[in-house]
Amino acid sequence: MKSVNYIVLFCLFLISTSCISEQEGKAIKSAADLYGTTISYISGVSTSTDDGEKRFIERDISESKLINELPAELIGSNVAYTFFKNMDKSKNYTHIVSNVHQSKKETKLEYSIDDLEIVGYKEKEYARAVESLKDKKYDELFLSVVEEFQGNSIQINEVRKTMIELDNKYGKITDYAFHGFTFTDFDTESGNLQLIQIFGILKYDKENMRFSLFTSQNKQIEEEHYGFRFNW
Repeated sequence: MKSVNYIVLFCLFLISTSCISEQEGKAIKSAADLYGTTISYISGVSTSTDDGEKRFIERDISESKLINELPAELIGSNVAYTFFKNMDKSKNYTHIVSNVHQSKKETKLEYSIDDLEIVGYKEKEYARAVESLKDKKYDELFLSVVEEFQGNSIQINEVRKTMIELDNKYGKITDYAFHGFTFTDFDTESGNLQLIQIFGILKYDKENMRFSLFTSQNKQIEEEHYGFRFNW
């Protein structure tokens, strides 16, 4: 994920309703409704001396009250991933671009299809972590965190206590909603780790709670987590 500037841009055209599939259209509307905004689209081809030809679809996400309250990276990544999951694969897009318009700034974010495919694998890990919470298998979730990041038993017991308090206060977890991701590097004594932080909302009986999971960017590595966080 990165902010981008196109060096050469050609074959640019407005997408009309007939240029997107019904499923893509529903994904667009779903993302717009979530943030109380409108989303417009263009697609085209860009040429960069570094990356070669890119086939992209670019979305302009208009300002709204909710969009002004959230980090641009979460909005852009969530809208990109929502479209990715529903896109017509025959169009052979290589990148999805999100332009997030907020009251004081505009942020342009680019996501490669390869990166979004990795996020697809990692969302499944997030879903399994949520299942552990739903089934109150707290130790199972703790043990999925690599030893270097587990901390001592007192910290783990405190987190377990917090989870039990949430269950008692808000009821059972019924579902979750994906809300975006960020790629991040994390320096450790053993070297640099490339992680993905998956953001979501836990849906309890009585109230919702933000919950994020840190996991490896390597799609070949499963169930190797580096931590989790409530309230993001």
